[in-house]
Amino acid sequence: MTERLELKQLYVHTSIGNVIPEEAFVETLDDIPIPTALVGDSKTYGEGDAVITYTSRPEFLDAAWVHCARAGYDEFDTSAYEKRGVPLTNSTGIHGATVGEMVVGFMLSFARLLHVYRDHQNDCEWHTPDYERPFTIEEERVCVVGPGPSAPGPPSEPTLSART
Repeated sequence: MTERLELKQLYVHTSIGNVIPEEAFVETLDDIPIPTALVGDSKTYGEGDAVITYTSRPEFLDAAWVHCARAGYDEFDTSAYEKRGVPLTNSTGIHGATVGEMVVGFMLSFARLLHVYRDHQNDCEWHTPDYERPFTIEEERVCVVGPGPSAPGPPSEPTLSART
């Protein structure tokens, strides 16, 4: 059976500010039953301390648990964490909705030639493509290929339906 950590303090490292407003992020943790504090690089950690961070720091190896607040954790020395017995977790799947929305946005933009119209608009020119060129994406399919999950679960229906 896995040993349960007894966490006494949660620290949010200021590196989280690279992508999330620091104070707003800390406020989202108000409901948890342990104290939470925003800290910078000068903090030392010990038994019972957990850290949420965006970047790796050597001093995090002294904490009881470290959470990387992003999908990738390449800059973290996973073998050092394993050697010290410090659990290192990450936010796998955090970009799932974003990737799906970007794919649909690009599909629609390319199908309806929005990028072409934008370029012509910047040149103050009216563009009229051949009638058949712009198309709808109703009943079109898309496959997103890449490392890691791109959605919270397997798609139940791979067809994108655009109904008006």
